[in-house]
Amino acid sequence: MFITVQGYITANTSAPHRTKGMAMFLSGFFAGSLCGAATGGILADHIGYSMTFFLSAFLGLAAVLFVRRFIPKAPPAQEAKPKKLF
Repeated sequence: MFITVQGYITANTSAPHRTKGMAMFLSGFFAGSLCGAATGGILADHIGYSMTFFLSAFLGLAAVLFVRRFIPKAPPAQEAKPKKLF
């Protein structure tokens, strides 16, 4: 997932905005990594492990639906034609 998102950012941003796109992705990724574990532990303590699992499955499905709805499909890649030397 990590490399796929980086490829998407590289393919869909202009050179001046590429660094900002990578920074936004990395900040979200690492914030989720740090906060997700703590939040999951608190939820498991309060509502139980199985409900926490089902909640995370629901949020994962919601993320898939969000991506399918709002992220446009990339056009098919064009084959590079060899350049003529003369």
